[in-house]
Amino acid sequence: MKTDVRRIRILEDEDFTFNMTPMIDVVLQLIIFFMLSASFGAPSAQFGIQLPPSASVEEVPTREIIIALDEDQRIFIDREEVTLNQLYARLRGMPSKTRTISVQADRRVPYGMVMKVISVSRKSGFFDFAFDVIYEENLVQ
Repeated sequence: MKTDVRRIRILEDEDFTFNMTPMIDVVLQLIIFFMLSASFGAPSAQFGIQLPPSASVEEVPTREIIIALDEDQRIFIDREEVTLNQLYARLRGMPSKTRTISVQADRRVPYGMVMKVISVSRKSGFFDFAFDVIYEENLVQ
């Protein structure tokens, strides 16, 4: 009888290394995605709007349309400057009229201009409004 002897070659010279490059690529792509999709700061701060103070605070629904008016009475919707006619057209084109319109008007904007924006919004089918303000605890004593 013949015995079969097999030799196992042990390679001590080879190092096993884990390739981290694909994992680092994925982590960097996730970081970039979250940085680009994040909204930094309050929307009113992006336009330099100084909101008026209020003595009460109430949460508004998350499904809201933000209309901002800066001190020069320029109107912004979705961070894009529009005229009153363009605002009307944009709001008419929106499918759901059950959403809240959040008005962010600078404290120096005349009352009449805010009412024009509300009137155009109502004419286009929106009837639920919220006004963004800065809460001041000692406003009323």
